[in-house]
Amino acid sequence: MNVLLDGDITQTKLIEFCAETEALLSSALKKVDKFSDCKIHTSLDLGFPHDLIRIAGGFPTGSFVEWKSTVPFIPVDTTVNICTGSIFEITGDINYFNKFSFDNLLKSLTTSSYIFNFNRGNHFIIIAQSSLTKKYYLLLHSSASEFKKQFNGLYPIKGNWFYNDIKTVSNGSRYLRYIDGHKAELFAKVAEGIKQYNCIRHEFIAETLLGANAIVNKVDHYHHYYMPDSSSVMLGSYLAKENDTYPIFTSPGNPIFIYQVHKHALNEISFRNEEYYLVPHGWGKMSKNIDTMKIDLTNNTFTLNNTELQIQDDASLRDHDDLSLRNFSVDPMSEDFYFKLIGAKIKGIVVDRLEQKISYTKHGFKNWQILNP
Repeated sequence: MNVLLDGDITQTKLIEFCAETEALLSSALKKVDKFSDCKIHTSLDLGFPHDLIRIAGGFPTGSFVEWKSTVPFIPVDTTVNICTGSIFEITGDINYFNKFSFDNLLKSLTTSSYIFNFNRGNHFIIIAQSSLTKKYYLLLHSSASEFKKQFNGLYPIKGNWFYNDIKTVSNGSRYLRYIDGHKAELFAKVAEGIKQYNCIRHEFIAETLLGANAIVNKVDHYHHYYMPDSSSVMLGSYLAKENDTYPIFTSPGNPIFIYQVHKHALNEISFRNEEYYLVPHGWGKMSKNIDTMKIDLTNNTFTLNNTELQIQDDASLRDHDDLSLRNFSVDPMSEDFYFKLIGAKIKGIVVDRLEQKISYTKHGFKNWQILNP
């Protein structure tokens, strides 16, 4: 595992952190299969997650964890769920989409089995226009919260269906938690099932929002937080094939770039005897400096710089004073243009940019046609 972005202190620290996680993961796997193997790969969005239990358990955003074992096995602090970006090509009058239409969507979903979470974290609903073709797109980005912290969910929450089966290994300063056997096998089946579930969920929500005001011509779904198979977890990146295209998200109001991946040995990984590339879905969360990052096993706390937090289900790094989204330029002429900086690591080209027109996020409803005329 090499430093990915030059001079990025967060990635330097987290690469060391992942190496220690990999050693703990190997130790846990050897307890169930002495011939087991594992590997943690890191991507260009390597950074801090919001969920404290995930980072305390060893797994930052922008990592890809794979293992081989004859016994079903799950490292539970990967906090498995499914997060998907969906792009709907639409035809219709986008002037219909205003705060009232989004409020109506939220009201409708409160009486459904779906959980509305487009106003949390980096999730969103966006109406955008291609700078190349001038076509309009509806973009949805969210996870399936219906399988998160409920009894049937996949987060390691006290009282859920597998919590009492969790086992732990430790090296004295860090820990790794896992389940094995038939519950791990069932866990992987649920994780496989929710991939299609989230696609259908997004399509249902798109249909509800669009109504008779626009039609969907085509849709593409892109998973970046999920289990590719029963022995791997992707946390924040695309498992990309050569020449495929993927959306890379930026920040509120800025373009979403469609990136085509080209062959390049530096970012190539072999997974299940096929060649792939790890492509970030966003920029990742960083700390400008990391004076202290430690876990206190005795007191069950996680400390980052001057902030000590109890490791528990609802603990979050979301509002940590030292953490912020990496900030790059979206101007192709700038030396800080994101795709110039990553070009040496991930070969490819920007094939389109989707200009945001309207968005609904944790910041509320925004009409970027007025804010950024």
